[in-house]
Order: sequence, then C-alpha cells, then structure tokens
Amino acid sequence: MKTFLLLFLVGSLSSLAYFNLSKLNGQSASLFTQLSQEQTGLDFNNKIDINNHINIYPYQYKFNGGGVGLGDFNNDGLIDIFLCGNLVNNRLYLNEGNFVFENITEKAGLETGGKWS
Repeated sequence: MKTFLLLFLVGSLSSLAYFNLSKLNGQSASLFTQLSQEQTGLDFNNKIDINNHINIYPYQYKFNGGGVGLGDFNNDGLIDIFLCGNLVNNRLYLNEGNFVFENITEKAGLETGGKWS
C-alpha cells in the first residue's frame, strides 16, 4: 500500500490533488492528503524555458519530460526516489520514513550540471 501511495505522490509532484469519493455512507471521505514540500523534503521542478532556440520544433522529445525511478537504493527497506531533469539537475531522494525524504544528490555524485537526462 505504501508503494502505491508513493507512486501516486511522485507521479503528481507538480500538482498534488485531493481525491474525494462523492459520498460513502452519507459521508465524504478523502483518500489522499496533500503534503507540502516542507513536510516531505521533495523539491523538484523539471522546468523548461521555451525560447527561439529551445522549443517544440527542433527538440520535440525534450518536452516528453524526464524520468522517475523508484527503488530501495540503499537497501533500508524504504522506497527511494530518483528524478531526471531535462535542463535541471537530477535528484536522488532517500526515504527516511513517514513520507520524509533527504536530497543526497551531491553526496551520491549525481550532479548533472543542467545537462539533459
């Protein structure tokens, strides 16, 4: 169940939303709770500035986005997150439990210097 919640969180970093059941036994029930960047430690925006040189025509695949890798990278039993950026640095976040993550990109030597991933 935690894996499913984590997948949902990662898949919707740019716009986390509440999913509500319309009515469940006459009561509204919230399935997910939005967590802030300050609560989770996740801070990633795969921002692409469009200009005359970087746009959809010569770089159509650049706008498909980067990638998301989920796995237990440090073998502690918790799902960690690796995010690829197009024109921004990749990020590796270690899961500290309770949806709190630590950015260890620099410690892991994964800085990309803004190169496309």
